[in-house]
Amino acid sequence: MPVTENGHIVLVKQYRYSVDRKTIEFPAGYIGNGESAVDAAARELLEETGYKCGELKDLGIGTLMLNRYIPKQHLFTGLRAVRVKDPTDKDIEVVEVSPSKFKEMIKTGEFDQLAAIGLWFKAEQVMDLFQS
Repeated sequence: MPVTENGHIVLVKQYRYSVDRKTIEFPAGYIGNGESAVDAAARELLEETGYKCGELKDLGIGTLMLNRYIPKQHLFTGLRAVRVKDPTDKDIEVVEVSPSKFKEMIKTGEFDQLAAIGLWFKAEQVMDLFQS
């Protein structure tokens, strides 16, 4: 979850075939062979958004869908995110929103990626981000 100097959250909007619509998400991706989780987070952020962070804070590892299989997600909050280039994928739209706008997007269902909402909540609690 990248956060700019002015406290805005960097999101990506992209078409997802699995739900047949555009979704708004945190930048995310895979960890390549021999790549550390933090290096993968930095790479995926740069590829998808064109942003780099001054610091990536490791918030731990989370699990999903424990009743079916156990995929793991490494959770990072990127601090001092700045745009340094255009995104690699031209089909991804980069969106910056204020914390209050993000909360509204959660309430209305515009942002409905549940695992990402958990990451936002954890970052808010652990790092005192977005406290109002």
